[in-house]
Amino acid sequence: MGLSSDSIKVLLPPEENFTPTDLIEHVAGVMYTEEARSIRNSIEELPEMLRIIMWIIDFDTELAMNGILGFLENSSGRYLSETVAALQLIGATKDAALLKEIEKQVEEINVETKIELNPYQVTSFEDRHSINEEALKKIEELADRLYLNSDYRNVFDYLVTYLSDHWNLIGNPFREEK
Repeated sequence: MGLSSDSIKVLLPPEENFTPTDLIEHVAGVMYTEEARSIRNSIEELPEMLRIIMWIIDFDTELAMNGILGFLENSSGRYLSETVAALQLIGATKDAALLKEIEKQVEEINVETKIELNPYQVTSFEDRHSINEEALKKIEELADRLYLNSDYRNVFDYLVTYLSDHWNLIGNPFREEK
């Protein structure tokens, strides 16, 4: 079952003439709402630009709130390969390469939970998973080099530039024809 155009409209700013920055800000503001839950669960069905925006926002949110291990462990981590590709596509090549290296290290970690968790139980990533300590250390070293720890790289600058370049070529791809 595909996403309806009405459900996709939840992700679009209400203004008729919105910019790439307006779109990113609006998506960031609504993508974690109950209204957008079905959209997040069907992200593969979205137009490419919206998928890219959502993968970048998800990555940034998880990385800022829970670190790289939180990203890898949570539902956003299911889209690790897609996030690498999105970073590459928008021109964030250094971060794409770092995340690709992290992806290789993830193969050394069993991310399936190894303990039964109780509600409100406080645990560490290491408690919950079988870990190759070398792989974990390498992942953390690589994550320390990602854009969040850089004064001169910001994935949203890359994303705005990428979207703006496409906007300039084809116009607003989400504008309704009258």
